[in-house]
Amino acid sequence: MAFEAETRSMLDTIILNSFELQSQSDGRSRVVLLNNALSQMKKEVQKKGDVWSHSQTFSREESVQGTEITVDEEEDTFDGTVLYFHDITPFSDIPDTSLLSEQVDFQNEESEFWMGNTVDLSTLPLPRRYKGISCSAVSHNDSLIALGTVQGDILIWDLATYPPRILRTSRGKNAVVTQLHWSLDSSQVVSLNEYGVVTIWSLGDTVSIPYDVKSFEPVELNLGFKPTSLISLLTLEPNDFIFTQGLFSDSKDLTSEVTAVAFHPAVTLLGKQAFLMVGLNNGNILRLKYNDVASVMSFPQVHPTNGTTHMIGRDIDAELFKAHHHRIVLISFVNNISPMVTVDDKGFINLWEYSSESLTGFGWFAPSIKYRLNMSEVTYRPVVGALEKVEFTDVVKGPNQKQHRLRQEMTQKQKKVQRYIKSLHLGKPWQTDEMDDKITHIFAPKNVPESGSIFHCATYHLASGLLASYVTKLYKPVEIPCSKFISCTTNFAGTKLVFMLLFPKAEPQEAHVSFVIINLEPAAAVSKNYIHVALSKDDYDKCLHGSTCSFGMSQAIDATGSEYIVAKVNSTLTALSMTTGNEVMADAEDGWVGCHLSFKKGQIPPTSKLEVVSTCKGLQVLLYARRNNSAILLHVRDENTQEQRIRTWKAFRKWVHVDHQGDERTPATIQTIRQLCWTIDGHSDVHIQCFMESLVHGMIDDAIQMVDGSFTDEQRQTFHAEKHSDSFFKENISVLRGH
Repeated sequence: MAFEAETRSMLDTIILNSFELQSQSDGRSRVVLLNNALSQMKKEVQKKGDVWSHSQTFSREESVQGTEITVDEEEDTFDGTVLYFHDITPFSDIPDTSLLSEQVDFQNEESEFWMGNTVDLSTLPLPRRYKGISCSAVSHNDSLIALGTVQGDILIWDLATYPPRILRTSRGKNAVVTQLHWSLDSSQVVSLNEYGVVTIWSLGDTVSIPYDVKSFEPVELNLGFKPTSLISLLTLEPNDFIFTQGLFSDSKDLTSEVTAVAFHPAVTLLGKQAFLMVGLNNGNILRLKYNDVASVMSFPQVHPTNGTTHMIGRDIDAELFKAHHHRIVLISFVNNISPMVTVDDKGFINLWEYSSESLTGFGWFAPSIKYRLNMSEVTYRPVVGALEKVEFTDVVKGPNQKQHRLRQEMTQKQKKVQRYIKSLHLGKPWQTDEMDDKITHIFAPKNVPESGSIFHCATYHLASGLLASYVTKLYKPVEIPCSKFISCTTNFAGTKLVFMLLFPKAEPQEAHVSFVIINLEPAAAVSKNYIHVALSKDDYDKCLHGSTCSFGMSQAIDATGSEYIVAKVNSTLTALSMTTGNEVMADAEDGWVGCHLSFKKGQIPPTSKLEVVSTCKGLQVLLYARRNNSAILLHVRDENTQEQRIRTWKAFRKWVHVDHQGDERTPATIQTIRQLCWTIDGHSDVHIQCFMESLVHGMIDDAIQMVDGSFTDEQRQTFHAEKHSDSFFKENISVLRGH
């Protein structure tokens, strides 16, 4: 055994050393790459035992070009978990008789709660220079909203006032801003424009803008407030995302257009983020260290194997996350911390742990768990060429005397067949067709294999309710893929992933927009809370060929314990409960129970997008569009009585605590947020964040002085006393040092 191990080691060394015959730099690079590849292969063999395969593709730089993997081929080789939702019944198709009485009671209370909400509508003018708003992002504390314009300007609005006012702005360069993302402390914003340029902006210490903003200012002008400019911390051009140092610098397939950006949640001692996640069009993801303060991290940085440092343009440290093969559309984090969740436009979902275990021998990170959402529904169609079997028909033919005898026999058989159909307990019809004076119910069995199964078709007379015919047919399941992947996003807590998908008409369903909710904790699984919104043929065509659909999510509302999806389909706005599927806000007729909207015809542009903000002043919905010189702000105010809110909450708790026998429609946890302004007792004028930062900075300065030996203990105390003469500051610094 020892001789075999030594022989294998010698062979490995001979093979690797053979590449050193080439140029020294090129040979060293190839040796490191092969060594890493060999280490990774051994690691994979140990993980998977006897079952092992390698999915990475290699190509020679000279001639052989890698071929793009098609979706079908990728699905065949996919080694993760496929998530299905075709067997879930949408909320709208479940009758109240099939629900628990406690759930029906809560749905009614929820609708009445929203009936007690009023909506204020404001039209916010925008400068013509902006040419409309193209994208938006809400800060993590829901107090600020960043807006990107078609012109390229970026605006920061303060949502603490109503209507909001402008705080910061930056002048663009005629490039449409396509995406924005906030840092956790709301001090920085990263933007992405249509040309793939990524810019990090600071809201910190800024000066008054040197040009005339001419932006809307709905609040009084005598408040003494003047907008200031955003500060550009870093700008990365498309060619800056090319690896310039490390093993990846020799690769030709790692550069692509940026399609998604997000701050990494790792923070410094003072709560600043210094890492940026960048998703590319080819599916690769980069983790960039853009700030030197990242050396003091809440958790250590994972170093690549062999100590190799990978860098991109502008000498920025970069780490590669490689598994997707398609355009990255979302980068987020479960619980806003870890693991990282990424989604591409083909429905592949990867969860990543930033740890040494996830670092492959090739130098890039691999996902810890892989999922793929099967973005298709299933319907059934008759098998072509299969003969239907007529079990019964009430059609009687023949001479008068014979016809009378046959009719008596038919009536007896009719009663017998009706009893037989009732004994089958077929349940709810899969499809119902009404034509003239007859109605046909088609019943599907519970499990239909790919080879097909027998369906029962019973036709009744509408007037008498008697059976007209009973036919059995062979049906096969047919997959209906979504005709358009509209968008996806995570909720406020980062625990749910919501997809908005467009589906064509497929019997028995009309065309519709579906909301598929994936619970990311404790393991990714499709929620039973499946919602869809029916569409007419005209609305479906508009959604398919234009950007007329958008949605956002609110935080959980205290009284109902539920988060809400606010969706805009063409020019129709609606709000849907993620817990019960209720439509709670709509432009509906009188008598409908819920929050009523009232829009003038054409007031909502069909191509408008929306952003949902949950502030201490209530729910706010911002509607905006390109080439539009105004935005619409809906302010939803809760004007319910305390008794109504308590009654709604009790109905919710009663439903939660009842025995659901494993019903996944019940929310596992409720997370709401209340905004509070903290002050130090007796010192309301002290800004807590700035004060705490000053204390920590002071301690760091003192520690550095002590290490350098610049100050003696006595000099340091004297200097500190002079710096903070206020007894309040001296007292709190002493307390902090004591801790």
